Amino acid sequence: GLLLCSKTEGIVFPPFPAFRCNATFPCLGKGVFVFASFGPTIKKHNKPELRQHRKDLRQNLTTAEAFLWKQLQHKKLDGRKFRRQHSIDHFIVDFYCASEKLIIELDGQVHQNPIAEEKDANRDAYLEALGYTVLRFENKMVFEHLSSVLREIKDNFKFAP
Repeated sequence: GLLLCSKTEGIVFPPFPAFRCNATFPCLGKGVFVFASFGPTIKKHNKPELRQHRKDLRQNLTTAEAFLWKQLQHKKLDGRKFRRQHSIDHFIVDFYCASEKLIIELDGQVHQNPIAEEKDANRDAYLEALGYTVLRFENKMVFEHLSSVLREIKDNFKFAP
């Protein structure tokens, strides 16, 4: 089965049931909520029900997404293949490199408020619990410091191309 944990108490990541756990997890501490699924493996990537939404997002990239995509497409960044608007479970991520289990998210103004920040943090925690690395950049960083953004992405590559 799959075991997911969160430092944020009371947040339930559907479809996983939550239960209070008094065990101490090295990365989390004592008394955290634990999320578990012990059923059959369910398709996590590019679920058919999200196909049209992914397609719509790809056809309507933000300016920052289009700008970064020019640097990532066709294996331009150290030979790594990236996908744009890829779904993992019930989330659609901006960019995904399967060989590195690396997710890149670009955040515009809509992400700069407490509710969106909490939602993003919960989403990141869920994806990280599944074994993915999540990198977030503000749109402004992509335009003003592209070389630094690309360097940070490369610094998170774990495997040889």
